[in-house]
Amino acid sequence: MNGYAWRCFLCGAWFLEHAAACTSCLESGTVVRAGKRPAAAFDTVAEVTTAAKLAKASFTIVRSEAYGKLRLGAGVLLVVYGPPGSGKSTFTTRLVNALAGPVVYQSTEEGLGESLRARLDRCKIRRDDFTLVGAHASVDQVVDIIRTRRAIALAVDSVQVAAYTAEELRRLLIVLGPTLQLVVAICQVNKRGRIEGRERLTHEGDVVVRVESMEWVIEKSRFQPSGIAGSVLEEDDDATT
Repeated sequence: MNGYAWRCFLCGAWFLEHAAACTSCLESGTVVRAGKRPAAAFDTVAEVTTAAKLAKASFTIVRSEAYGKLRLGAGVLLVVYGPPGSGKSTFTTRLVNALAGPVVYQSTEEGLGESLRARLDRCKIRRDDFTLVGAHASVDQVVDIIRTRRAIALAVDSVQVAAYTAEELRRLLIVLGPTLQLVVAICQVNKRGRIEGRERLTHEGDVVVRVESMEWVIEKSRFQPSGIAGSVLEEDDDATT
């Protein structure tokens, strides 16, 4: 992240300086300092597709062997949120690892250090096509990696630290599709248990999953009823994150 601005953690509105109340959602005490990324060349790339590609995406299922009860389609923005230590990073790591194709995991919150290495070891992930990207990669660098590796999924941990908006995550899917089929946005929550920029993220997300105490539950989905739940870990796992 190359600088800071101020943002309302409820509605996601940006401000040039701190304010006691948000002038967008009119809530007080919600404007906090947040990462703000510089402009990227990717921002000017035109969003172009064809009717055939859109039709194909609507019928393409993205399968993850890790969570059979979770249904996903091509071009999906999956929002994963929960309190610290709830298991949302482990859920996402196992989810994308079980996809049939190259994946990119952008670790902006914990970097490429011991914590990430230990989680990959617990999840038994040693694939050459599971690409790890550190905290200081620019948007253009991430896009280039996705294109070069022909990645079918991108996971961002976390969206707030990486300074992506919901609209920017959706744009990645449109511009890089149909090769890129899934973007997983891991989100921090505030003391109220709400996602920073919650309204935009939950509105834009095709699937929203809450993770708490190593259990996950679907709160919103275009593909199946809400309320479907499961365990983050297999029976023989004892890891937390």
